[in-house]
Amino acid sequence: MKINNIAKNPLFICGYRPFFFVTAVGAVAGVALWVLALVGALGAYQPAGGWLVWHVHTLVVGVALASVAGFMLTAVLEFTG
Repeated sequence: MKINNIAKNPLFICGYRPFFFVTAVGAVAGVALWVLALVGALGAYQPAGGWLVWHVHTLVVGVALASVAGFMLTAVLEFTG
């Protein structure tokens, strides 16, 4: 498959579009893991600092990386023509 054919796919015309799907899948998986952790189904596993620190770290890193990736994928098309 040529790169030109991929670039014409509506999903990949704007760089941020795939993040909508990835975000939805990640949200469902994150909620499921969080519920399992709250009910104790994950056993004796305890992340360093506790579950609250893990939750804050995941939110901060996830939002930051998604923001940077979305900006970069959108900006590349605008700045390079």
